[in-house]
Amino acid sequence: CYPKLNYNINFTITDYTDIYERNNGHLIIASHPVKEKRYLCEKVGEISCILVASSENESIINNPTLENILKQNFITPSTTSILHDFSLKKLPKGASICTFSSAQAAKKAIIANLGIGWLPSFMVEKELSEGLLVSARELYLKNINRENEPKSIIIEGLSTYLAYHQDRPINKVMQACIQALREVANNDNIT
Repeated sequence: CYPKLNYNINFTITDYTDIYERNNGHLIIASHPVKEKRYLCEKVGEISCILVASSENESIINNPTLENILKQNFITPSTTSILHDFSLKKLPKGASICTFSSAQAAKKAIIANLGIGWLPSFMVEKELSEGLLVSARELYLKNINRENEPKSIIIEGLSTYLAYHQDRPINKVMQACIQALREVANNDNIT
């Protein structure tokens, strides 16, 4: 809609509002609510994540038990990523974890069969349909044939929040961006 729009996207787990203020920002997209009173904040969705493995990972394909899944090398995005934090909480002490600079780099490492890891479903949809990746959870459920799956292989509740300063007017471009984020939040990949 706005081909001449200039934007600067910063990824951080530190103070969202500090970066926003220093760069005269317009919108904050965050994984945690922005709690400062001078900001308006709304939850726009939850990202679903899938535990994926390479389609060449014969160990997972031939033996998708919980014990075997948890013995795998786990790949996560950078230590500043919320997926990294969630992975550390889910995995047993002493699990093998390799950290990559970004979610894209982590995805490439998983495709290359260097390990398994959780990634947002929207990010791996194409690779799953092309057969480059498989869902370790689906393989586990087919193998065990149970309704009660272990919580250790599910990541739920990666929420997405949108915030902006309450004293700054919402212009036409900001409104279009907010609407686009709400539409993305309502698609099949973000619930």
